[in-house]
Amino acid sequence: MDADKNILDDEYMMALFYLYLQEQTNTRKLLNKLESDLRLSNRFFPESKLCDAIKNLSKVSLCTLKKGSTLYRCRLISKEDENLLFSKITTEWFSLAQAVVPTFDVNGGDEEWIKFCLYVKNHPEALPPWQERHEQLLEKYSKISFWGYDEKGSDAPPKGTASPGRINPDGISYLYAANDIQTAVLEVRPIPTQFVSVAQVELLEDVIIYSFIKPSSLEADKSDPFDWVDYDEISRYFGQPNYGGKSYYLATQYISEYIKHLKDSNDQTIFDGLCFRSSLNPSGTNYVLFDVSQSKKYRICNSSIYQVNDLLGNTSCILPLSDSHF
Repeated sequence: MDADKNILDDEYMMALFYLYLQEQTNTRKLLNKLESDLRLSNRFFPESKLCDAIKNLSKVSLCTLKKGSTLYRCRLISKEDENLLFSKITTEWFSLAQAVVPTFDVNGGDEEWIKFCLYVKNHPEALPPWQERHEQLLEKYSKISFWGYDEKGSDAPPKGTASPGRINPDGISYLYAANDIQTAVLEVRPIPTQFVSVAQVELLEDVIIYSFIKPSSLEADKSDPFDWVDYDEISRYFGQPNYGGKSYYLATQYISEYIKHLKDSNDQTIFDGLCFRSSLNPSGTNYVLFDVSQSKKYRICNSSIYQVNDLLGNTSCILPLSDSHF
């Protein structure tokens, strides 16, 4: 009797596994078809059952980012901007060095700084008159401020200038951010030694997010045993690397626009944005906020300059200065 029961249990699990696998395959086919239709056939109104799945999953996918939460937004610093951002601090420190050692050559590089240190070591009486100015500079460049790009430059691109991305269509600006600095840095794909500007973003209100990171409530929801299969497959699709160019973002853009325009029973839009796993940092989360107008629910607080140490997104903070610099 027990043997018969075990056989039945095994058969049930095999059948269930087959059904889940079939559902997963069907969902992936729908995603691939949507992508193909948008790229090759119908850019504006393709028919897709995926929208029904997205809508059905909207309740369990809803999450709230609380007022006061912090996100991080990163931008690569171009060589031209690098010179501008560092020009003031280098000018002030060079002026101080020349005040102590009049022969100090600002173009002498590391060798000149070594000479400077040796001079001060051998002539300790030369430094005290300028000690106060030195302390003032340390205090000034240790404060939290916009050391990288300013508030406007750290925000979403101006209206009409945004390049197409994973979530936004061409010309439509959304704010891309991440839950931590490392993920934000990796998402802009810097090379080692490159400088990046990382802005701190503070939420001014609660923000409603469509989450493509599986919530625990979905596991507990017994209304449709295949919901989590659809959810997992769509979530993987949003987080997968794109090797095919910007046109391969059309499907995620289409789904995102559908989410943006979902409304409740009072005809009010439901979602302020969405989130999904980073394709470059499996433990990181990317957030995209739809509204970047004057009525936006966030503010850019400050920006710091980091130098990228390696391909893993590890960085060193350059500005503001900290104890680690000394």
